[in-house]
Amino acid sequence: MTEGAPLAVGVVTIRTGGVGLAEDVDLVDRLLAHGCRGGYHPDLVIRHRHGRHHPPEQEALRRQYDIGRGAYFAKCLADPRLRSAYRKGWLDKARRGSWRATVRELLGAWRYWTRPKATR
Repeated sequence: MTEGAPLAVGVVTIRTGGVGLAEDVDLVDRLLAHGCRGGYHPDLVIRHRHGRHHPPEQEALRRQYDIGRGAYFAKCLADPRLRSAYRKGWLDKARRGSWRATVRELLGAWRYWTRPKATR
């Protein structure tokens, strides 16, 4: 991948309720669709700290992630090139996962689909 690749594919933040989520996944999907190649490096370790130490804060973050994931899935379902794969993946995830998370994902999808197109 070249330095300018992210600019070439356009970086878009998915906004749900004023919170940008899934932009990292969106960027990777755009790069792959643009022909960039990636790989797995087993020595790479990423530590992600949100600064949320208490269970209520962590649960609030998980809820926001569920909503953001639903918005991202909705975005992918709107793209004919991605629709089949994301529909299958989302249905499989819903069958295996928490019903609460699935409901929040559906909320995120609804928020995405009902926003004016210019703000998606």
